[in-house]
Amino acid sequence: KINKMEKTMKLVQMTPLKEREYPDKKTGELRKAHWVELTLTDGIDSMVAELTVMPDYEQGQPVYRQPALEVERIYRVQCEIVGTSGNKDGRDWYMNRVNVRKIARL
Repeated sequence: KINKMEKTMKLVQMTPLKEREYPDKKTGELRKAHWVELTLTDGIDSMVAELTVMPDYEQGQPVYRQPALEVERIYRVQCEIVGTSGNKDGRDWYMNRVNVRKIARL
């Protein structure tokens, strides 16, 4: 189940741009995903969320850039939160994945 959340939060930390390869589910072709991890807080709640970075195109080629976000600034953040759980080797586990869908400086 996907839950949505919108909050006003301070950007505490942002990682450098990250990249990983994954096989396309339909074609098996290798694709690349680009993102940064954002650490955000509202003074009570804190979270680490992924922000997908979309390319700019220069001469038809995709170029990925670090987002122009400023640490210690306040942002309005819209997120999707997906919770999953399971059992592996007799141990219960759970994971919450937070993806930023929109972020705007206030």
